[in-house]
Amino acid sequence: MPNDQLSPKLLSVIDEAVERAVGRAVAATCVAQAENARNIYKQTERRLYAYPHLLEKLQDDSARLADMEAGILQGKSKGIVRFSQSGVRVDPEEMAEAVMNDLRARMAMDRQEVETIQKALKAIERDAYFTTVPARYFDGSADWEMAEALQCDESTVRRNRSRLVRIVAIRLYGAIAVG
Repeated sequence: MPNDQLSPKLLSVIDEAVERAVGRAVAATCVAQAENARNIYKQTERRLYAYPHLLEKLQDDSARLADMEAGILQGKSKGIVRFSQSGVRVDPEEMAEAVMNDLRARMAMDRQEVETIQKALKAIERDAYFTTVPARYFDGSADWEMAEALQCDESTVRRNRSRLVRIVAIRLYGAIAVG
């Protein structure tokens, strides 16, 4: 039935229903975006907390790989067991090479994460409150300690660190971190 044949009252009811539905959809989208931004912020914090541990792990893995390449395998490696299949005889050298390749691949992923975080941190390093990020996430410093060092209030430390972490999140995740 064409619009000119519908009563004005019915058209009004339809318009109101459409407006309510669109309003609910927009509100749901806004809530979802805000929740996504909070999750990204938390994920960014997790990555920052993990950063010093990844650096340490890379050093440990580099030393382990160097030992393996030099032929120094300590005992039976769990990695070698993982690569062996029951009933199949594999040359120990082939197995050791497979374990080393697996370790190299994991190290490459860890190195990529470290480089990504370093690039994101470089974007904020000139900020007056930059030190609050490594102090919190790498050194475990409390807000009161940072506030004392920067001669400001703890809330100023928290607010500025949060602002910087949101910038890092954008560098790590792009537009979805804007929320």
